[in-house]
Amino acid sequence: MRESTRQGWAALGAALIGLIAVGLTVIVASIGWLAEQIALASEVHLWAGISPLVAIVPPLMTGAVASIVGLVVTLPWLRATMRLWAVAAGCAVLLGLTRLVPYDRDIVLRNSLAFGATILIAGALAVLLLFVWRTAKKTPAQWLTAAAAGILALLPWALLGALGSPWMTLLAALAAAAVALLLTALPTDDLPDNAVLRGLVLGVAYAVVAVNAAPSGLGVLLMFSLPPLAFVAATLVNRWAAAVAVALAIFGTFAYVDASQLSLVLEFDDVSKYATIAAGISWLVAIAVAFLPLLLKKKWIAGAVAACCLAALVVAGVTVRPGFHANAIFVTLKQADLSAVATIQDPRQRRRAVYQKLTAYADGSQRAIRRALTGRGLDFRSYYLVNAVEVITDDPATRAWLAGFDGVTAITDAPVLRPLPETPAPMTGNATAPTGPLWNITAIGADKAWTAGARGQGIVVGESDSGVDVTHPVLAKGFRGGADSWYDPWYQTSTPHDPNGHGTHTTATAVGRNGIGVAPDAQWIACSNLARNTANPGYYLDCLQFMLAPFPRGGDAFHANPDRGADVLNNSWGCTEFEGCQPKTLEPAAHALETAGVFAVFGAGNSGPRCGSIVDPLANSPDVVSVGAVDRNRQMADFSSRGPVSGAAKPDVVAPGVGVTSALPGGMYGSLDGTSMATPHVTGVVALMWSVSPQLRGNVTQTAAILRTTADRQVHDNSTCGRNNAVGAGEVDAAAAVTAARAYQPARG
Repeated sequence: MRESTRQGWAALGAALIGLIAVGLTVIVASIGWLAEQIALASEVHLWAGISPLVAIVPPLMTGAVASIVGLVVTLPWLRATMRLWAVAAGCAVLLGLTRLVPYDRDIVLRNSLAFGATILIAGALAVLLLFVWRTAKKTPAQWLTAAAAGILALLPWALLGALGSPWMTLLAALAAAAVALLLTALPTDDLPDNAVLRGLVLGVAYAVVAVNAAPSGLGVLLMFSLPPLAFVAATLVNRWAAAVAVALAIFGTFAYVDASQLSLVLEFDDVSKYATIAAGISWLVAIAVAFLPLLLKKKWIAGAVAACCLAALVVAGVTVRPGFHANAIFVTLKQADLSAVATIQDPRQRRRAVYQKLTAYADGSQRAIRRALTGRGLDFRSYYLVNAVEVITDDPATRAWLAGFDGVTAITDAPVLRPLPETPAPMTGNATAPTGPLWNITAIGADKAWTAGARGQGIVVGESDSGVDVTHPVLAKGFRGGADSWYDPWYQTSTPHDPNGHGTHTTATAVGRNGIGVAPDAQWIACSNLARNTANPGYYLDCLQFMLAPFPRGGDAFHANPDRGADVLNNSWGCTEFEGCQPKTLEPAAHALETAGVFAVFGAGNSGPRCGSIVDPLANSPDVVSVGAVDRNRQMADFSSRGPVSGAAKPDVVAPGVGVTSALPGGMYGSLDGTSMATPHVTGVVALMWSVSPQLRGNVTQTAAILRTTADRQVHDNSTCGRNNAVGAGEVDAAAAVTAARAYQPARG
């Protein structure tokens, strides 16, 4: 065989092996990440070994093939290529051990542990490789050129992302340095001298290693954005200079994106969108600057370019989402005993007493921990509805220090979303404005209740959601107004608005006018806890506390007015583990609201038809009414979560939640599905009941009992969870519930 033909077949074989290695890595990693996200969104716990198994299978196969081929071929460059890929695959297998850090719990702590594991493993491997493959070849430094190339690849992340805490930024820097050293320490002797061929060979190795060099989401991003840096490394013949360029590029991915926020739980218009754009731009930049070292041969030119790049990075750091943006931890303390005030008969007095008891107890029991946090200069927020303190920190040492305080019963995560370059646009709709009661309104008999004089008059409905468009025609007249009827803990805005649309939709179903809402004459107040489709225990408590005792903008939850609170609360949300909630995290809040006579309604969740899928606080609480979803044929929606919950039947009742038309921001209307859409139907029915029965108002237990006993049992379900665990008592019946509420007479003491 002629030498040229032999070389051609060898190149073709190497290319085929490289394509298979990269393709296998990309496909398996993407499927693995998607499976993790689906499990997280469905709140199903995967076997702990799945993630590391998925991580190590592709490099194991790549390493095996490369090792075998490397043993049988004789061409020096081909043997060197196979050796490089085999070593890279072995490193990737060991880095896959970082995936043993659990994915779906303790997100704040997991990020620290994952980066720590990367630093230890990648650093150790880099040292080992540098020792084994020492090179005596002296090469030009090219530091300035390397810095320019690395900063250019980092800039897209700085422009579109945001830094985490100082602690996480430090870990990101160390992890980036360790991975960069590992990549540039890989054996490259005898590789082709041609920069393009050398870059292609290195690119395969970078892709194989990159996917396991970071937590799952970041690994997928790095897998796409890092390989082009191999061309930069191929032209930067100095190993240490190449490490600088690669480290800067990796730092952009590690530091400016929180791996846990690359999630399907968030909408794609959130962090994932900008991270994907940044990765794409970084990829293009790496290709564009691949041969920068060949162009910037004079030091003064390289220095000028590096200085300009550094100046651009500094400007981006100062002007674009400046500063650090830390996650938080939620420190729960021993809870107040409300048994002494629960027996107060008058609901208004009982509400005041609950508020006073909770705030006084929290203020006293938190005094020592507040003083200590202030002494350390840590930002924190105090809560009373759950006696807890949210501390802005990612530092595991601070977490351990707080666990030692008297009265602390639990420390859980309270993830905080990093800021975005721009606010995502709210939902839009193309449905026509209603001219009479919609199908879902008549399905529950709300129109019949109106005819009987029940329209929600005199009742205040509290909406905790993404916000409310106060200018919408069906909602404008129902807003209570005043300085204490709107609270926005996200952006501190002064008037109700809705950056998403979800809250406008659910509020209008509860209290909208023109035939769109169940209780059109009720007033509403609102709080934004889901401005970006997810929150944390602190945001949820901010709004629940505001509903119990509102305060004006700039006010203090510990000095609020319970007489101005909402009567009925609509909560089309659940606090998931992804957001930092364990099953009982918010349970004290539900108990306190029930004791205070505030009726709380919660969506059952959208993780059905799996049995036992009502897991999120507070739908899983016995102190609230949980609502499942049915369609217009009274068939249970497959997505509607099912019980049981700790041995008890849930949901309590069901309501229309498929194809429900309601208001959307900007005066629009649209149809949505979900238990979120079913929940406000029940909220509105309670408002109807209390508007005609003053003696029932504030009696949460009796009101819930009436909802159940008057519900329509003619609901169909094909699941195997048991009827009570799917449909509860049946579909809520507004007319029957109002009739029973009118007839209710409290027992004489």
